[in-house]
Amino acid sequence: MRLTVSDDILCEIGRIAVYQSLIEGQMALFIRELLYLDEAQGNLKTSKLRFWDLIKELDTLLNNEFGAQNKYVQRFKKFREEMKDFVSMRNNCVHSMWGFGPTLNSGSATRVKANGAVLESVTVTLEELQGISKALNHLEWEIGDIRAWVCHHEASARLSRT
Repeated sequence: MRLTVSDDILCEIGRIAVYQSLIEGQMALFIRELLYLDEAQGNLKTSKLRFWDLIKELDTLLNNEFGAQNKYVQRFKKFREEMKDFVSMRNNCVHSMWGFGPTLNSGSATRVKANGAVLESVTVTLEELQGISKALNHLEWEIGDIRAWVCHHEASARLSRT
């Protein structure tokens, strides 16, 4: 089968997949740091966790250590809510077949995904994909910033494990 999607579209699909992986990596590192685990122990704890399992684990750890009213717990809750929208968008991008769009130019593509016995076709513009990748870029920064504040900048507020 010949590739009929522009490099611009392919680049954004790839960027979306990479940002999602970076978000998952940030969450795995966050769990490791919250539990005071070394790299090997952290990998053993998180490597088999799916995205929503990482979210649930972080939510549990943060609420347990800081309480639901803590400003970083509240930021994580907002992050979690925003991720709900973008995980399905990411999944649609990564787990679909792609072909040329109705304009036959680099500004759009057709996303095709099987929904049971029916193939769903949706036109997606380059701008829409760029919006998803921009939002995921921000969310990756957000979870990294929360992790940095909780585990490094305000470490004195954390329970001592020594």
